[in-house]
Amino acid sequence: MKYSDEYDIMKGMISKIGEHNKAKHHLKKLIRENDESTRNEIVVTDDSKFGDGTLSSQKQNIINGLNSNVNFEEDALIYYPNEKDLTFSGEINDMSNLRFQFRLNDPSGNGCYIWVTGLQLTDDNLKKVSLIKNLFLNWKDYWVKNSKLLYSFGEESN
Repeated sequence: MKYSDEYDIMKGMISKIGEHNKAKHHLKKLIRENDESTRNEIVVTDDSKFGDGTLSSQKQNIINGLNSNVNFEEDALIYYPNEKDLTFSGEINDMSNLRFQFRLNDPSGNGCYIWVTGLQLTDDNLKKVSLIKNLFLNWKDYWVKNSKLLYSFGEESN
């Protein structure tokens, strides 16, 4: 496959993503919020009951990996004990405020999502989109290996 073909494919993919989300205020969690099995959510913080600096280390991995300014809301890392699922989300300022969300136990097996409006398809941005995918794989691998810690979050709420 030629470089221009890969570029056109990536351009088309990002264009489709943008079509699905015209504005970030329409962004909803991928886990159905009205589903009775997911109403019990736990916002993971740096509190010692979640491990030593759990939220900060997750954020820092993304910031360092992208070498970008990333904003995270207070509920950036949420554990759903009934589904034994975890989501992590943020917004990358220098990529047209691109929002990402990682979902650990996504039914597709690939829980890496992005939303963006009007992102210019530069080589740098295409590399960062690829980096987001790699950061997701590292994030998922970390939590699979540390599932005992993850599942203990639900025990703390009981």
